[in-house]
Amino acid sequence: MDNLDFALYGLFSSDDVHKRTELVKGQKKLIHYCSADTALKIIKNREIWLRNVRVMNDYMEVNHGFNLIGKSLQPPVDTAIETGMNEVKKALNAIHPGLADEAFSRFQHWSPLIQHETYVTCLSEHLLDENEDGRLSMWRNYSSGQAGVGIVINTSIFARTDDELGVYSSPVTYLSDQGLENSLMQLAQGIRAQAVFLSTVPREALIGHYFLLLRTIAHCSKHPGFKEEREWRIFHTLGLDELKILKMTSESLGGIPQRILKLPLDGSVEGLSVADLVEKVLIGPSQYQNVIGMALADELDRAGKKDAYQSIRYSPIPLRT
Repeated sequence: MDNLDFALYGLFSSDDVHKRTELVKGQKKLIHYCSADTALKIIKNREIWLRNVRVMNDYMEVNHGFNLIGKSLQPPVDTAIETGMNEVKKALNAIHPGLADEAFSRFQHWSPLIQHETYVTCLSEHLLDENEDGRLSMWRNYSSGQAGVGIVINTSIFARTDDELGVYSSPVTYLSDQGLENSLMQLAQGIRAQAVFLSTVPREALIGHYFLLLRTIAHCSKHPGFKEEREWRIFHTLGLDELKILKMTSESLGGIPQRILKLPLDGSVEGLSVADLVEKVLIGPSQYQNVIGMALADELDRAGKKDAYQSIRYSPIPLRT
């Protein structure tokens, strides 16, 4: 990412920049909640899977972002979102006539793929006061009725500014109609304030960043009722993004054959290995905590993780029977 892209990124994705900076500076951690079985496969197979949003348990919430954008296109008119979107369009079109409409048209062209061929894996912000216990609601929601595990990851990987991996990341936003309008109005003000600078920016660069904004709203937005999840998504849209190091295969999960994109954690890319990424593993409430912990520690040790056995922690939340 060059200086121009970085400046545009800060304008169009200011919230993303703020949250990513917190990760890179170590002010916040990320954790991947999953079943113990899935955690074992991630560590043992040295890979993490990205699944199609259409087969995930929160598929309808993935559609939330598309519904938000749709409200700016469909009647009734004069919705809060439409008001904010129109302000952004006017601010951009005043700099480069027709630019916003061209970007929106491009988004509509790609939206079937973004909606139906986006593959994701989900992480959650791991706060300091959750360091010992984890988050009970996440144990309940994402362990599939099995023993749950939380893999706390080294977030330095989020400092990457290249596209070598073929995957992208973004924090999820939990915006109501009014919340999205406020965000868009702030963006419009920022565009107007930087109009002189933006008039020197190549048209295609501005289109690209506005397109990215629309895309991020589409598949990184959820209903405000889910805000306690504090989710981040790692994503790839098949047919729009280059696969790069991703490997596409087919697996049957729950009796449903489906495409899977696999992100290798074998060290083929610097910093992208189990040993580098896994900071610690938190074992959720279960009558088998010690058994699970030792099995995962063994695999971490085989993967080259230093102090593998010391990196296992056990949530003291009482097991409810």
